[in-house]
Amino acid sequence: MKKELKKLTALSAALVLAASGSMLNVFAEETATEEKAKINEQIYASILKNDKHYDDNKDGVISQKELEEIFSLTLDGSIITEIDSLKDLSKLDNLNHISIINWKNFNPVLLCDVKQVTYIQLTDSTFAECSEKVDHINHIDIFNTEDFDLNSLKPFTNLLKVSTSGTTVKNLEVLKELDLKRLYIDDKVDSTEVAKYIKASDYELPEGFLCPLAVRPAGAIKGKFTVTDPEIVQFTNYSVNTFSDDANEEYYNFIYAEKAGETEYQYSDKDGNQICAGKIKITENKPVDEPLDTEINRTFRIITVEDSDQRGIQDAWAYILFDDGIVYTYNKEGKCELSLVDENVSDMKNDSYGNHIVLYKDGTLKINGDTITKDFKVVTASEWFDYILCSDGIIRSVSGVVGGGYTIDEIMSGVKAMCPSKPDLIQTKEGKTALIYSEKTGDKKEYKLFELNLNINPVKCVEGQSVVTNGGGFLFRGGTFYVTDDKNDLYMIKAEAKTSSKEITKSVGRALIASDVVGCGYLYRRGEGTNQKADIAYTDKEGKAYSCTNQGEEIKTENGFDIFDNKQYDYETRDTRYLFTENTTAAGTTVVNDDSVLGISLRTDEGTENFTCLDRFASFTHVKKTEGTFFDGSDYTILITREDNSLWKYSIEAGTFTRIDKELKASSGPSVPPSTPPYVPVKKYGAKDMVSMMQYIFGAENAVQEKWMDFDGNGKVNIIDLLLLKKEILRSFQ
Repeated sequence: MKKELKKLTALSAALVLAASGSMLNVFAEETATEEKAKINEQIYASILKNDKHYDDNKDGVISQKELEEIFSLTLDGSIITEIDSLKDLSKLDNLNHISIINWKNFNPVLLCDVKQVTYIQLTDSTFAECSEKVDHINHIDIFNTEDFDLNSLKPFTNLLKVSTSGTTVKNLEVLKELDLKRLYIDDKVDSTEVAKYIKASDYELPEGFLCPLAVRPAGAIKGKFTVTDPEIVQFTNYSVNTFSDDANEEYYNFIYAEKAGETEYQYSDKDGNQICAGKIKITENKPVDEPLDTEINRTFRIITVEDSDQRGIQDAWAYILFDDGIVYTYNKEGKCELSLVDENVSDMKNDSYGNHIVLYKDGTLKINGDTITKDFKVVTASEWFDYILCSDGIIRSVSGVVGGGYTIDEIMSGVKAMCPSKPDLIQTKEGKTALIYSEKTGDKKEYKLFELNLNINPVKCVEGQSVVTNGGGFLFRGGTFYVTDDKNDLYMIKAEAKTSSKEITKSVGRALIASDVVGCGYLYRRGEGTNQKADIAYTDKEGKAYSCTNQGEEIKTENGFDIFDNKQYDYETRDTRYLFTENTTAAGTTVVNDDSVLGISLRTDEGTENFTCLDRFASFTHVKKTEGTFFDGSDYTILITREDNSLWKYSIEAGTFTRIDKELKASSGPSVPPSTPPYVPVKKYGAKDMVSMMQYIFGAENAVQEKWMDFDGNGKVNIIDLLLLKKEILRSFQ
């Protein structure tokens, strides 16, 4: 029977091959009715030899599913000897990159069949002469080829970037026609010959703006930019950390328009020989100054989401979470519009595993739509929801799983309060402040408490110097912490644990830094073009800042400062960057992310944001924060939060600023009954619970019998006993 089945399978395969002529049916033998992907037999052989990584299951064939995942493949001229079309490859939607090897005089016309491909790599290969235009290739790399004829690149009418390695070239004069944006030539090519074809551009932009600065083609020579009048124009590189009078071409540089006027810039080689020069004109800036809305009483957060395919093309959208719990999505359907999706939401996150986590105002926590709080409610959640303090007094961890999904584990019980910014800093039900640490027991972790000789409810924590001690299976994260409690008192805690063989030495120091503080966090002093992280500091009700690490010294800076609670990250008031992936707008503007910044903006200390996007300039006042960019298929937009908490969008192609929050729904109030306090579950108490409560109140550790709660002696524990208990407690205070 098995032998006959094998014959039948072989016959079926032969019939498929015969029916498709020179086409090879590529599939893993699964079901006879499965729709097959067909691809040229020689192309398939080239892929199977050079791109073996696509055969995930190592069965010697590339299945339909595996074929669909291909974003880069190899065309091997030593295998593909007869071919007049690449139309079969047009079915591979994810294909973006083709590597051509061992192929002399490859005909560029063949690439017209694969419009989704933008990047070509040649290795020991050349292009044949071609009279037709190939307008979708923007990047070509050439490796290990002698006397490559640059004339053969003429058909690629939208070519932006070319690089060579181990390659010599001829006909450099064609660079005049190609007008490349970037050109990387290896040492085999004379740089002085390339310098003849480098051109400088003239620039005109309003004051206060950034503009990308580059010669064409950039990258061919490591040169240097200088400006004639640095009071009108300065330079800055990709990181926008400093502004200077000169800039090296090896970085992605920008012009910073200091003030209105005209000047020139020069581009020179490493020996100071001028290669080219250009003019810069700075005009007066006229920002859009829409009036602020003084009647807004809602705030919101923007939570961006980016889904990328294998080519790195990003589909960006966002959640808009208002403080009243209403949630909208923006651009979720690729329309750059707001859509109502949820209500009564307290917080939400999307983790790196693809999980969507939502915390509701009644303490319900959902992950990917699953309710994980059926038997308890969430009282406090850490910033990324990796730890949650629940209403049953247990801290649980929420862990993502590779491939998607999550796990929930119990960490510590008997907890009264947890610090969201440092979830291992807690207050026990007995009122003691402690740090949670773990000891490994086999493959499992056993969590224990390190008490800090302090009885506070930790609300916020800013971590100073961190100490990690790991020895004898003991792991503890100690160090210096600045902790704010629920009374707005600020403490410094120094905790350390040392291990010597099996002995553990613990030490704790603490001090009250200040009372009635407004906030504590990482302080950044504003400077010219950048912010310098300076200290850990706290502020009082008058807005003054004091150093935590320098004995409460008042902090005074000429340009002001910013303090960010619980977060330690680089912050620059002047810089907000926008990277665009490859696409074409409705107006026909091609946007290509070829390792350079095509969109960037600066926000002044006064809140005016100057957007430089797609070579357009637009300025908007009273900006607090920006998020983006989002592409709707025809235009790019950037979300803007203004100082009055209004929500706007900047449409780049249209050049317009539009308010989008004015007609949005506001919450009519919580959906839970008013009599039910937030985060407190409805619970029935039994006699054992009452006994435990009595033990706690009166310190009666040995009273474990239910009859101990029977105040009236009727053999039952009920509401009458509770009333008598209340009377007894009140009498004791008289």
